[in-house]
Amino acid sequence: MKITVLLFSVLLFSTVVSGQNLEGRWNGTFSGFNVFSGDHKIFLDFYKIDDTSFQVLNTTISFYGDTCVTLLQGNFYEKTKLHLKEIKIIKDFPGKSSEDCLMTFELFYVEKKKRITLNGDWTTKNGTCGSGLIFLRKQL
Repeated sequence: MKITVLLFSVLLFSTVVSGQNLEGRWNGTFSGFNVFSGDHKIFLDFYKIDDTSFQVLNTTISFYGDTCVTLLQGNFYEKTKLHLKEIKIIKDFPGKSSEDCLMTFELFYVEKKKRITLNGDWTTKNGTCGSGLIFLRKQL
């Protein structure tokens, strides 16, 4: 009986500590301030590294239909706050190729009934390529 209670407590604790399940595909939009007009479509595929760290494949489709693919790494630094940073450009938009334009996302995890969202801000190194807002929803 004691072993069962102990095992249940450990499982419950590890579920609470491990944070939210981000694995899988998220989709949404992001927009920029004073850099471009219109919203870009964005798709993030999360892959778990450990309980709080993730590697993410980002596919962005501009309002012109051009595609950019980047690799990100990130982690939760509070229970509902997620920090993601682009670390590599795999395929850039046509005519672009600047490591200075790698983005950093500061996102908030929100779970309500059947909807899970990540919303927040994005910036670039020294603001050289702008900043803006990002809205994502997990595909269930």
